[in-house]
Amino acid sequence: MGAAISAIRSYFTVPAVWLCGVVAALGILASYYSYIYIHPYASLGIITLTLLILPFFLAGTYGLILDGNKKKGAFMIYARFGYPRCLLPALFIGLICVLLCRIFGTIGMCLCIPLLFFTYFADITAIRHNLKTGQAFSDSAKRVTGGLLPVIVFYLGNVIAVLFMSIVMDFIFSGFLSLLGEETLTSVTTISETIMADPSAFSSNQTALLEMGAQLAAVPGLMQSLVFTAAVMALIFVPFFTAYKAYFFKALIAAQAVVAAAQAAAKKTADEDSAEVKAEGEENTAAAEKASPFTNLIQREIPQEILQKQEKTAYDPHAGEDGEYDDKGRWFKYK
Repeated sequence: MGAAISAIRSYFTVPAVWLCGVVAALGILASYYSYIYIHPYASLGIITLTLLILPFFLAGTYGLILDGNKKKGAFMIYARFGYPRCLLPALFIGLICVLLCRIFGTIGMCLCIPLLFFTYFADITAIRHNLKTGQAFSDSAKRVTGGLLPVIVFYLGNVIAVLFMSIVMDFIFSGFLSLLGEETLTSVTTISETIMADPSAFSSNQTALLEMGAQLAAVPGLMQSLVFTAAVMALIFVPFFTAYKAYFFKALIAAQAVVAAAQAAAKKTADEDSAEVKAEGEENTAAAEKASPFTNLIQREIPQEILQKQEKTAYDPHAGEDGEYDDKGRWFKYK
């Protein structure tokens, strides 16, 4: 919740977040008009160019939020530094998802969900910790598994934001349709009623569905309304999702750093306590052996000559000879 509130505040406190929305909105409008007035391939080129440029502005926004730097020129520094670190993970994951969907179809789409779940923070952690692409994927997965509950809450927050966005989109789309005149509204209503009258006929008949889609595209002003609505939504919500991700990741790594520091301190304390206990135990053992009543009893009660004889028992060079030791331990041989 705190990250979402901070993301909303960033509209006013971090104006650079708007750049991501502006680039996305302009890319949508440019691709549409290039499709209408130039060529479909020109539209595809603009879409591709937009997707390649957008990580530059994402990297700059991530850097500003993560470091809290509002100095002049900071955005460009972060953008130039983080652009390749933000672009490469996105391209790699996008390529894998496209291949999965092309090869496995619906199953491939399902496989993309856990892939995105664990690698969603790869771009921002690559920027924050200056990691290569493979290291960024590994670090993202570790941070997701290390803070699973907060991450799940974060994803639910994104889902709620998407639902709210769909409601806002419906109002905006209806507003654009109303501006374009009654003819457009009547055509859209008629086609929608036809589809709703027998949905199974269109879901099972791909040709009929394509024909209905062509009719919708031919409605005057409908495509313009869709494109303008998409552009407005991108302008408003792309900054939110960007800032929301950055603020959450900032809080996540801070919390995980505190936990890691506490664990390290606890381990260090445990190691020190173990070493102290071991040293104290050795000292106590030595003192106990030194002050043992049994040791004192041996020293007091057993005559020294017996102890000397016990010491000699271990190895006696004169064993078997005819003689004896005197009081000083000297050997005298009998004649």
